[in-house]
Amino acid sequence: MNHGINTSRLYLRPMDLSDCEFIFDLDAAASVRQFLLMPSAPTRAEATDFVMQRIALHQDNPQHGFWIVLCTLQRKPIGWIHLKPSVRKPNGTEIGWRFLQESWGNGYALEASNALLAHANVVTRSHPLVATCLAENRRSIRVMEKLNMVLLHRFLYLDQHPALMYIGYAKDDEVGHL
Repeated sequence: MNHGINTSRLYLRPMDLSDCEFIFDLDAAASVRQFLLMPSAPTRAEATDFVMQRIALHQDNPQHGFWIVLCTLQRKPIGWIHLKPSVRKPNGTEIGWRFLQESWGNGYALEASNALLAHANVVTRSHPLVATCLAENRRSIRVMEKLNMVLLHRFLYLDQHPALMYIGYAKDDEVGHL
């Protein structure tokens, strides 16, 4: 699954080494880091390591990986989205996203999520979709709800930060669609 995915407003493509500078800039933004418990911006070397580790995920399973999300009109990166095996829910597939603050509130995370889920076909009755976020991250909670996911449980992330796990299943075993 190494080709791009188009929607009416977005283009999703697998993350590659050319994205290191974008990842560095994205994670340097305090507004983005506030929901990641990342107290300081990464170094360029850390951003490069992040990208290299995410590229390897595509090689392990082509249905999983990290995609850069670009605005179709400007062909400018605005964020990323991922699908990967869940570490918190056996047989689950985790979805997650990170976007530049200036793109928040435009429905891009939801649009990218729906496009990626339709393309990947990984969510079934026996393989649910899961997502987690800090309890204070209202925007991500709203995206999860719009994906027809429901709150599964509350937990403490790193044993101290209130967090939520949402879950969603395919309807009538229709693969890839919640």
